[in-house]
Amino acid sequence: MKSLKNNKVLKMILPAVIFLGIIGVGCKKIIEIDPPRSSSTSEVIFSTNTQANNVLAGLYITFSSSSSIYAGLSADEIVRSNGVANPTEYQFMTNNLLTDNAVPMTALWSPMYKTIYNANSIIEGVEKSTSPQLTDDVRKLLTGEAKFVRAFSYFYLTNFFGDLPLVLTIDFNKTVKLARSPQVEIYKQMEEDLLAAQSLLPSDYSLTKEERIRPNRWAATALLSRVYLYQKKWAEAEAQATSIIANTAQYSLVTPLTGVFLRKSREAILQLETKTAKTPFGIQDQVSFSGTLSWNNQTAADKANYLIPSNWAIYGPFFRPIFTLSDQLASSFETNDRRNQLWVSSIPSPAAAPYNGIVVYYPYKYTQPLVQNSTPTQNLTVLRFAEQYLIRAEARAEQNNIAGAKSDINMIRSRAGLPETAASTRAELIVAVAQERKVELFTEWGHRFFDLKRTNKAEDVLGAIPIKQPFKSFQLLYPIPVQEIISDPNLIQNPGY
Repeated sequence: MKSLKNNKVLKMILPAVIFLGIIGVGCKKIIEIDPPRSSSTSEVIFSTNTQANNVLAGLYITFSSSSSIYAGLSADEIVRSNGVANPTEYQFMTNNLLTDNAVPMTALWSPMYKTIYNANSIIEGVEKSTSPQLTDDVRKLLTGEAKFVRAFSYFYLTNFFGDLPLVLTIDFNKTVKLARSPQVEIYKQMEEDLLAAQSLLPSDYSLTKEERIRPNRWAATALLSRVYLYQKKWAEAEAQATSIIANTAQYSLVTPLTGVFLRKSREAILQLETKTAKTPFGIQDQVSFSGTLSWNNQTAADKANYLIPSNWAIYGPFFRPIFTLSDQLASSFETNDRRNQLWVSSIPSPAAAPYNGIVVYYPYKYTQPLVQNSTPTQNLTVLRFAEQYLIRAEARAEQNNIAGAKSDINMIRSRAGLPETAASTRAELIVAVAQERKVELFTEWGHRFFDLKRTNKAEDVLGAIPIKQPFKSFQLLYPIPVQEIISDPNLIQNPGY
């Protein structure tokens, strides 16, 4: 793809601009996002490489960490500080979502469907354009990225909401009154999109000067391995994960663990670019899991002063992050696990009442100082190499490949400074994989919540948490936004709501 590498305009495209709209801000209905374009309009927009790239740039929206936060609250990962005072998010903590809760619409459903609409418009626009000035390389790139983004959006939508309207066009007449398609059809479409993306996207990161901020063939492969895993297609999941693991020229497990989330990390398959020019809060996950003041940056003398009870009453709330680790997750790490030592931090409290020396733990995967116009050292990681070992380990265990599953688990445990797993049977290995996923992928993109659901462990695990009792199975899906049901008579609500 030499012409791509030499295309100055392409190099200036905001990396993964479509992708950044997946969980952005917006609340328009599917059919109200933009007026459907006619064939002639699409041909004008996509008549040249420059015009097509401008469309991509126009799709850029500020990224939000909604999936990590709301899935984490719904699982046993995180809690919100003073959650009762925030009824909207407290509903996620207790898994008692009301249908008038605006978050499922504004933070998940609407922005994801907006991204799908934009992806569809690109796919259709490229297909309809007959302009010779729109080169084949650019056509492939635009279509491949759009299909990857559409698959990614549907993955999160279906895991949050279940059966969905399957929107594959910008034609108003075809989308205005869509019924929900079964989840199996949603996954089938994801497979088709990702297989197409594999064949259309470049295999390297040359377009972004080796920054891993744009989906390539391996990003499509990584997501496809996950899609197969969720469908229990064990052999297919193993094959896709193996192809990435074998690509040692581009990917590897990174040590020390402090390097995993750095820009250009060899563990990163896809990252989202940190931007501090507009705001000092470049990585939203870091903002959500950081206090207004940093406890780690205080001197020993200042810490001692702050821990005086009268001072703590004033300054303590500024150190506590908005979201902190749940007791269940904080106690899940084995002794000497480097992930606990390096990816978790803590804030103490005065030993006197009413604080009683309670320690608060919070995720510490993103540690760079958030200074406006600074040069970022970290990017938000979306897909990473370690997940592929865990996908393959689970797929191998399910196929009774005991030695292979153990080997993959031990790759992750060794990097964390832990001894080899004691698991030696299929059932034990499946439990061991679940544990490693819990402490490896915590607070990343909703893995824990989705893992509990797909392995049928959610009711047992979440039902044992006092704040979530009595837990009911229908709570594993979020309610379809009421305004969508009102506007579409063929759209029905999830059971239980």
